Amino acid sequence: LSCRSLLARGGGASLARCAGSTGSAPSDREAARDFIIERGYEPDVAAGVVDALSAPGSGVPPGGLLSMVKMMAGQWEIG
Repeated sequence: LSCRSLLARGGGASLARCAGSTGSAPSDREAARDFIIERGYEPDVAAGVVDALSAPGSGVPPGGLLSMVKMMAGQWEIG
């Protein structure tokens, strides 16, 4: 999401990152962490989930963290 769309949607942690943005896209790891935080979890919990899914034996391929986190979240967009 762009910083403009985050502002319109009240994007929480991602919006804070935009304030200091250099225009580059967040890494998959950062995007996964932000997604978890935006669902209402504490940053420490989000970091733990991302660390666990980043571990070599997790089965998550490189670049697949955000997709995996969204899949694990289920139908979060429905509420």
